[in-house]
Amino acid sequence: MRLSLLKSIALALVPGLLFSCTKLSSPITGGPWPDSSMRRVGTPDLGYEKVLICYLEGYNNLSSDIVRNINELCSGEIPFKHDKQALLIYAHNSLTDRDYVNPTEPVLIKAYQLYGVPVLDTIARFSSQAPGLTSSNMRQVLTYIRNNFHSRSYGMLFSSHATGWIPASYPIDSEGSSWLSADGDEPSASAQSIGAEYVGNPRTEYMLDVADFAAAIPVHLDYLILDCCLMGAIECCYDLAGCSDYIVASPAEVQSYGFDYHNMASRLFSGDEPDLEGLCADYFEKCKRSATVALYKSSEIGAVADACKKIVSYCGDKVFEIDPDDVEDYNYSFSYNYDMRDIFDKMGAKEEDLASLDSALKKFILFKMGSDYLFDSDLDPERFSGVSMYLPSTSWPKLNALYKNTGWSAYTGYLQ
Repeated sequence: MRLSLLKSIALALVPGLLFSCTKLSSPITGGPWPDSSMRRVGTPDLGYEKVLICYLEGYNNLSSDIVRNINELCSGEIPFKHDKQALLIYAHNSLTDRDYVNPTEPVLIKAYQLYGVPVLDTIARFSSQAPGLTSSNMRQVLTYIRNNFHSRSYGMLFSSHATGWIPASYPIDSEGSSWLSADGDEPSASAQSIGAEYVGNPRTEYMLDVADFAAAIPVHLDYLILDCCLMGAIECCYDLAGCSDYIVASPAEVQSYGFDYHNMASRLFSGDEPDLEGLCADYFEKCKRSATVALYKSSEIGAVADACKKIVSYCGDKVFEIDPDDVEDYNYSFSYNYDMRDIFDKMGAKEEDLASLDSALKKFILFKMGSDYLFDSDLDPERFSGVSMYLPSTSWPKLNALYKNTGWSAYTGYLQ
């Protein structure tokens, strides 16, 4: 998730931006306009060098934060209208503050500069019928982009709630958990994996398991930026490694205002390669405190898995003997997220095997930053590896059983 106690406003009320909408004559259910004669002249079939997709799911209590993020994004150095770079924004927001009853149309926008003015040009509208956040609908949006914005390079930022690997089928309060916001008014997030669309109220929401999220991406990404909580987990990276060369995520929870959007387009479009380390540093500087962020190289996760598999083979049964208070954690609203390397250390891994794991992690985690103070506890820089892992408990038999279905557990034998 992204921590949120803020108000929501309609996307159409974004101040200071110029909207130019394609004039489509009638609504359509289930997706964008399929008739090629109704496409905008000059938009489809252009050859682009780089396309950045900002997929912003804000039909939840992050709606105003996402509107603010769009404003910040367009206040920075965004492409000009006819550049070989395209900035596309998929936005789904609630109509007003905490209005999860009245449906709104998700829209696909091309953002660009025209005569020095930022323009948000609506190029497609999608069905407002709930649920909108499904694997098939997400794939439909991204396929539309792939077919109409041919490019040599694609990158994607996804912004919404998330709780790491925890599957959507794991119900809130099923094993005595209590996940309420500080004022007790609404949950800070239900148990979910990634994305959140509230339907009627915050306790009824649609979300995607990480594996379904990965399956919904129809193009290989150069990078995937996850502006949502707890996605810097080894279980998530393992499932997402096949769809993106690089992943940017936080092992801990993310503040509701999210990443630094003002500098984002400049970081990702300027130069031959995207400046992902700079993007991580921008986020950390924006937060000042209570922040973690890391850059992962997907091709190196296999070596990390092999190193962990060896350790599990001789001391995996000791995981339930670990005192959680002895392990570096990334917990605030949840109690499942601990430092992966520290877990294996506390399990009793041999020194030579920890050295092999450290070598693999050094190649896998290209950049990491963590504040000394994380929400309500100190973060030990000596034990901060930059990636989290689930630490099971005998109090969570349902969650332990679900964990065995993850790709990470199946390969390494962890908790099998």
